[in-house]
Amino acid sequence: MELAEALAARRAVVFAKELSLFNVKIDGDCSQTIKVLTDLRRCNTLFGHVIDESLSLGTTLQYCKFPNVRMKGNRLAHTLARKIVFIYRHRCMDGISTQ
Repeated sequence: MELAEALAARRAVVFAKELSLFNVKIDGDCSQTIKVLTDLRRCNTLFGHVIDESLSLGTTLQYCKFPNVRMKGNRLAHTLARKIVFIYRHRCMDGISTQ
């Protein structure tokens, strides 16, 4: 689930840039992902490249923070993360033959 949350955070930053928003707070409910997004050290997890890209994109904004919120208060991020996992799995399966 950490990868899905990291992908959702990255997409949220990209979306903010597309909308020309420069002050954003991107809520997340996965404590492990939020921890590495707010840590100043390099992320050495399997999804570290996504974290690094999210942070890099975030530095192009005037204000970009990643607070941790409870899942009940963060339905949008939770739904987006689930959709990203579904799309990712679907795209991965497209290249696999069913024979």
